[in-house]
Amino acid sequence: MPVGGADVVQVAKSTDTSLLRLRRPPLAGALFIDWAPMLPATGIEVVAIHRPNAGLQQRTVAVVSAHKTCVQTDSCGDDADPDAIHYLRVKRRAGSTSPGSSGAGLFNESQQLVAALLGGSDEGQADAFDYYGRFDMPYRAALHRWLGTTKPAP
Repeated sequence: MPVGGADVVQVAKSTDTSLLRLRRPPLAGALFIDWAPMLPATGIEVVAIHRPNAGLQQRTVAVVSAHKTCVQTDSCGDDADPDAIHYLRVKRRAGSTSPGSSGAGLFNESQQLVAALLGGSDEGQADAFDYYGRFDMPYRAALHRWLGTTKPAP
């Protein structure tokens, strides 16, 4: 049996979400984050934390500009309801996202995880945007089995 790495325990193709279970405890100093299993409202400010291609950590500040179906983002999996809102479109205000940032967490003003990065527009584009897969849909469908209904301890 492998001693390191992680095992895939759940995949939700319709929101581009995967949950991995570490085979070992996380390194000392690892932080556990809170989550918000609800659809963020349009107009709220959000922050993405990402490490493109395992490089330096970056921060992007954005505003939720729209709710999108998987059809509108061209990212439907075989488990998708084409009429359901699967993604958030965010308009970047500061910072950017780069190739290799996929899966980065998107956090609300309470520093709770609300979504994970799918992709977006090129850096420098006048109306720079990103799409994020909702966290609450896969949480309600299955992730709660592993994450529970209580929040992690600070």
